[in-house]
Amino acid sequence: MWFKHRSRYPDAERKPFWQSLPFLLLTSAAAACVVLGNLFTANYSWHRPIPSPFEHPADAAQAVYWNAWASAKNDEFSPARTFAAETDCKAYLDLAAFNYSTIHPEVVSKTPGSEFSRTLHTWLADSKKHTQKIRVLFLPDRRFFDKPDDGGVVDMDVDLDAIRKLFGTSDTSLQIPTDLGKPTTDWLLGRASINLHTHKLLGATSIGISIWDGIRPVDEMFIPVCVGSQTDCQRISPPISISLKGLDTLRLADQRSSDTNTFPDGALHFLQLGDAVVIGVFHRKDWTDDRFISWRLQDSAANLKTWIRDDLIPAFGVNRQSSELNERGLDLYDKLFPDNVEGHDARVAFQQFFQEKRYGDGTGVPASVFVRMLPQSDDPIAILPLGLMAIEEKGHGADFLGLQFRVEAPLQNQDYRSATTCVSNWVMLVPPHEAEFSEIRNRIGSRLRTWENTRLVFDNIPKFRAWARTSDQNAESTVLATLSHHDRDRLYFSSESIMSTGFHREFANPSIAILDGCGTGNLGAANIVVALNNRGVAAIVATSTEISLSLGADFLTTLDEVISAGQEKNPSLEIVMFRTLRSLSKKSPSESSPPYGAAVLAYALLGNGNIQICPSKGNAP
Repeated sequence: MWFKHRSRYPDAERKPFWQSLPFLLLTSAAAACVVLGNLFTANYSWHRPIPSPFEHPADAAQAVYWNAWASAKNDEFSPARTFAAETDCKAYLDLAAFNYSTIHPEVVSKTPGSEFSRTLHTWLADSKKHTQKIRVLFLPDRRFFDKPDDGGVVDMDVDLDAIRKLFGTSDTSLQIPTDLGKPTTDWLLGRASINLHTHKLLGATSIGISIWDGIRPVDEMFIPVCVGSQTDCQRISPPISISLKGLDTLRLADQRSSDTNTFPDGALHFLQLGDAVVIGVFHRKDWTDDRFISWRLQDSAANLKTWIRDDLIPAFGVNRQSSELNERGLDLYDKLFPDNVEGHDARVAFQQFFQEKRYGDGTGVPASVFVRMLPQSDDPIAILPLGLMAIEEKGHGADFLGLQFRVEAPLQNQDYRSATTCVSNWVMLVPPHEAEFSEIRNRIGSRLRTWENTRLVFDNIPKFRAWARTSDQNAESTVLATLSHHDRDRLYFSSESIMSTGFHREFANPSIAILDGCGTGNLGAANIVVALNNRGVAAIVATSTEISLSLGADFLTTLDEVISAGQEKNPSLEIVMFRTLRSLSKKSPSESSPPYGAAVLAYALLGNGNIQICPSKGNAP
């Protein structure tokens, strides 16, 4: 199209626009812009942009993948999912250029999460950095595997030069390796492995894998495996993944833990990564999957254990005033969330979580906090009395975690299989008809007579010990409740006692144990908990501190009240526990005494809180 300009001289020759002065000025300006643009690019883009792994298509050779598998120890590079009981095996984690699962279906492969991808991008930007050491924490299910050497912590060297070379080439001729035992730097970018040994228990399980940059978790995954035959695993629900995001047993039901609906509202882990330093890790369900806050505690694992045993537990003992309990609860918070530069972000995040999710005077299901300690030693793990941790709120003073949240903690051998029936077969050990125990029997009152008519009740240690030593192949799921003295790995009345080694009975799944006694789960007294757990008990209520006789009696009667109230049909154990502790905290040991308050948080629930618990089903055997 031509542009005809107007002229004061009608007879003047009219030229096309491309020959006009305005066109020449416009084209000159455009050319100048191109030159300036090139100069800008030359000056500010000296280095080729470093691609991020997640920006590549899934089938591109330049993408990187996590590849994890398990294998028999005598055939390490033949991935498998099924292993015989009592056998040696290995678990591997590779960072590689390929998705192994396309030709090795037994391998679990995934692209790195965004947190690891951002971290890798930072490493690659430093041209002087040739390798980067990361730590891999293997977390085998302790029901099915021995505890691995060094707590499952293995170093991996990530070959950054190999990744740069990989990202800098357009060569698509690389082939997915068929022999994982003959790696080359063309495709293997890092490798870590660990030796494992299976137990006698058969069924579906998993090996969790957590990947760390320093003290910061940056990715995680898990390998589902079967110990036994496929028949052994088909009759059991799918394995639960072991994750730093934790698990909410109430939400679990029949879902797998890879479903975000099964994650707790908050998860706290305290663990070692090969050295003496304890690392705290916090995650919220409403955060992205790979967002964690981690920090160093100011104590070593040994010092933390000593502090819990010698300082914290005695400080929460009998006859403590409410103000003193508040101070000790704040001390526990300061110990786990140190008020320093490194712990600042964790303190702020957890306080915000507490304020947003606290139960208050609300109704419905309280929010959940999952807590787990992963020590390096084989010593029995103490009940970390996290419910007794107090958090200060602006304008509200201090409040206790256990009165506002469902606090969940796993057992050493954890079984989260759901139950279709409500456990109503009760077996009890109660104080005998002796003057020494008349006060506690009178405090329980008429409920004790009801229990004796509807439950199997022992008030004699030798008879109870005979029952605990005998297994019944046809036994049904059981609630075992004991109200007794406890000292140095024994439950006792006067001179008669039963030790942890006295429990030979195998309990049907799922079964519950309620150990109502002084410090039945604390350091040096955890053997009873471990023994029952090893015999198949999937959920245990125990005390982490010393309690009074009145509190012991009132706990059992309040628990019975909550179960019998029938607010829900077939209530879960953890909801019953939460309501029991809230109700008991408002009761008093006597008319002239203040309420128990936070002292009730000596009781803690370990294990599968999703088990349904019901009143006694009928007449006593």
